[in-house]
Amino acid sequence: SKILDVLIDSVEDELTTDYAFFGHSMGAVLAFELARRLRKQDKPMPARLFLSGRRAPHLKGEFVRRHTLSRDRLLEWAVEIGGFPKELLAHPDMINFFVEPLAADMEALENWQFKAEEPLLVPFSVFSGIDDPEVTWQQVVAWTELSALRCETKSFPGRHFYLKEEGFAIINEMVTALE
Repeated sequence: SKILDVLIDSVEDELTTDYAFFGHSMGAVLAFELARRLRKQDKPMPARLFLSGRRAPHLKGEFVRRHTLSRDRLLEWAVEIGGFPKELLAHPDMINFFVEPLAADMEALENWQFKAEEPLLVPFSVFSGIDDPEVTWQQVVAWTELSALRCETKSFPGRHFYLKEEGFAIINEMVTALE
């Protein structure tokens, strides 16, 4: 995809030392697919993938197609899951600045198709919020099927954007995993 092409172009010169990727929600899918693309190109692989707030991409089943929601409903959903502050609703002139990119991201993610490949030779750390309405624990644990190496899972207090409150704990987990 074009997104992955841009990401590879932007990180390619940095792949000479040990590195890791962190991705939350759509970013988790991007980090995973970026690692798979790097493998296909025989580039140095990340030391670890840190994947957060997203169900394993190979899982079947229906999911809500949010990019087709009305602008108002999409904004309501984003506020409900903690992606946008409620105060944003008081500033209609700012809403398009946030909602249009969100709708485009949702469309890209919801139209993306997982293609089966060999599991990555990269360890994973998969994080989620205990009360995340977007992903179940079983969907988190399913990431283990996509790594041929160790895959650790950990949940933190909070909902989908648990990382706002748990940032230091997440960073601590990442540092520990990379030692």
